[in-house]
Amino acid sequence: MRFEAAFGEIHGIIEVDTSLEVIQERMQKAGLQDEAIEQKVNDYKAAISPLLDFYGALGKVRTVNGNRSPPEVYKEFVEASLPQLFFFIGPRCSGKTTVCKHLAKRTNMHYIDFKALLNKKRFAVIRGDPEAVTKELIGCLHTVNASRLIIEGFPENSKQLLCFLLNAIKPRGCVFLKASESSCLSFSTKGSAKCDVSSAILCKLIKDFYAAAKEMVEILRKYECLIELTNGEEIALEQVLETAARKFDPEVLLARCDEDGKEFMDEAVKKLSENLQYRVINVPELRRIEVMRNTPLAKQMIEYVIESKFIPEETTIKLLKPYLYPIDGHSRFLLLNFPEEIAQLRYLENQCCNLAKEFYFYPQQGEIIVYPAVPTVETYMHKSNRVVVLTEFEEENMERYYGKQLVYAMVMGAPLSGKTTVAKMIEKCGFTLLDALVLAEDIKKKLATEDNPAESINVTLDQLIEELKLRVVRRENKSAKFVLDGFSLEDGAATERVIDALGAPAFFIELVCGDDVLKERYKKKNEVGELSEEQAAELEKMFVVYGDTHVPVSYTHLTLPTNREV
Repeated sequence: MRFEAAFGEIHGIIEVDTSLEVIQERMQKAGLQDEAIEQKVNDYKAAISPLLDFYGALGKVRTVNGNRSPPEVYKEFVEASLPQLFFFIGPRCSGKTTVCKHLAKRTNMHYIDFKALLNKKRFAVIRGDPEAVTKELIGCLHTVNASRLIIEGFPENSKQLLCFLLNAIKPRGCVFLKASESSCLSFSTKGSAKCDVSSAILCKLIKDFYAAAKEMVEILRKYECLIELTNGEEIALEQVLETAARKFDPEVLLARCDEDGKEFMDEAVKKLSENLQYRVINVPELRRIEVMRNTPLAKQMIEYVIESKFIPEETTIKLLKPYLYPIDGHSRFLLLNFPEEIAQLRYLENQCCNLAKEFYFYPQQGEIIVYPAVPTVETYMHKSNRVVVLTEFEEENMERYYGKQLVYAMVMGAPLSGKTTVAKMIEKCGFTLLDALVLAEDIKKKLATEDNPAESINVTLDQLIEELKLRVVRRENKSAKFVLDGFSLEDGAATERVIDALGAPAFFIELVCGDDVLKERYKKKNEVGELSEEQAAELEKMFVVYGDTHVPVSYTHLTLPTNREV
């Protein structure tokens, strides 16, 4: 903090996290010896830990896995050094600039107009080369003094998009604002920034954009970063802005209590922070830290205090934005001691983010809360059904507190019975498919090091279940539904283990197929007329393993015969 007070704000810290074992292996390979290396590493970690904890709580620490190979570490380091990035695309006169600037202001992003950037001399000479333009843009991003960026009008085509993905980072999201040709033509004659081309040229530009966007959308969907919005003559601008804002809002819970509930609330806040990864934002504490860092905003707050004035809500929101939209991408927060008044709450939701729920901690079981006649934060939140009065708190009941129960299904069946095909069909009905094999590969990549490559790692059922809990129980989208495939063949207890971790599924689908049909499918898959002894033994083993798996009869259970094509 003394550094910041003297030289200015630290926008981010990149930590290269390398284990002691890997450091010792690298020293051995390089022919270096240092008997005190273990103590030095431990001393370093002890010294740096408070710094990382402090700035980590502010959302300013990015960690690079130093156990990986040098090229992988370098790639991660480059990605960590770039700001958190969003793209914004849409046809001409669709309202891109209005919506994009609104998002930038609301969510603490620096706004860049790619079209204006192209008019600069260094871009003008390479305008016709998508790769050169993209690499020049990447170079510019490294010089921008901001933790979050949104670029309007980029990418213009799939070549620019692929070049960016290859040479920089995957964007956190790309907003695709769709509008019909008639809507764009209507918008072109309205507002202060009227279109500078004729209707005929505008129609051609719109068609050219959608032709280029078709391939870009496929790539963005593949990389899971597409955010779709719709604008039109029949849609009010306020509605479009509100929809856009909600797609970017973090999950923010407001924690409040009366005097008797403080100890109860403190215990619950600790559980939410330690076990469910909610980052606690205590506004009075933030103000204290800001003053210690001697930032320009801190000086403003000090002036208000000296003049015996209340710190206005706009100043507090300006303080909060970098914490609610941090560079590390964290999106779950617990807000304490702000807002205290309805005016503050309204300003927060209009200018920064919406509150998901208010948890009001009230330990007096059996007593009735009487809201005061004077409007309060509770009465305001109660109108939109966002107050949850808690007389007890258990983290496993978070779904119930939210009023949203976890919905997931399990697809089970012997190998080649068609379970994966059915799971993919269910995925098309709005479910997120979680395949055990895919999750296992993701776990291997996380655990892989230079000396322990992914191919040599065996993933256990315990690790798979932990990954499931990370994706399902701690999901950001509370409305998401899941279908699980491949979790029934580990052993007879695997199904029960998954249920213990996630709770009861909405339903099971068990695919039942005759052994003779499975045998023929096995032959077809392996392109053989008759099975060898080894293949017959392998097939028999697969049947035995699945035979040990069972669906508990107490759960909703749908049995589908799949002797025919699925």
